[in-house]
Amino acid sequence: MGQRRADGGKKLCGILTEAVIEGETGAVDAVVTGFGINLFPSPAWPEEVRAVAGALSEFSAAPRRAALAAALLGAFERGIRLLSEGGTAALIAAYRSRLCCLGKPVTVHSPATQYHAVCVGLTEEGHLLVRDDAGQTHTLSTGEISIRLSPS
Repeated sequence: MGQRRADGGKKLCGILTEAVIEGETGAVDAVVTGFGINLFPSPAWPEEVRAVAGALSEFSAAPRRAALAAALLGAFERGIRLLSEGGTAALIAAYRSRLCCLGKPVTVHSPATQYHAVCVGLTEEGHLLVRDDAGQTHTLSTGEISIRLSPS
């Protein structure tokens, strides 16, 4: 769950993660992660998508696809190594420092409900913390958030 935004609130990419949980222990058995990264704007984007979607080429020189894939896989490998060496706190701190939704209004989508909230932080386990309109803080370990910033 998450998405990185460029200057002006344009969405450059989306990240989807799915975890496989071991039934008896509740431990994470596997994680599947997918990325969608806009390198260049598409003339096929509908007008409502163009208002919120950006592309790397609009903000800097877009990298070659192979170089971008290698960089992403390298970052994943470093993260996995850090986790296997007991560096969970360092990884969570790095994630927290890059979290684009902090202090921003979000819509939380879960199988049971949908509500408006503000992203307020992360737990030490990396779960997203949001505060709903009634002032109650929720810890999200599943679900999805949507960030809707006003186009500049």
